[in-house]
Amino acid sequence: MFPLPLDALPTLDPVRHRGVVEHLSEVCFVVALMGAGLAINRPSGLRTWSTTWRLLGWARSKGS
Repeated sequence: MFPLPLDALPTLDPVRHRGVVEHLSEVCFVVALMGAGLAINRPSGLRTWSTTWRLLGWARSKGS
């Protein structure tokens, strides 16, 4: 196992860079919701993806 060089990582101040942090967290949230709603063997189609889109629509309306 290799140690992570913490001194080499850039510092991200969430107060100063609020817009960047907000957009990154929204992207992570949407990706997590999409991953939770997907199934590997699910055929593609509007009807089979309706639950995922409803979940995303509900979550986005709660976050705004």
